[in-house]
Amino acid sequence: MKRLARSDAPTWRAVLWDLAATTIVFGLSVPIAWLSPTAALWTWLLLIPAKITSGRGLRSAMRSGSAP
Repeated sequence: MKRLARSDAPTWRAVLWDLAATTIVFGLSVPIAWLSPTAALWTWLLLIPAKITSGRGLRSAMRSGSAP
């Protein structure tokens, strides 16, 4: 497996967006869980469009030849 070089900026951005999206959605669900645990579970559905978006960014980076 090839390590990512610092010059692979589009790939880094796509990977960081993927990780950040998961962290943000989970972080938002914690305070929501205090009000309604069921609503907090439903906020996890926000991961679907977030992951689709990040997947498109990673595929785009791979097509440009900057991904491993």
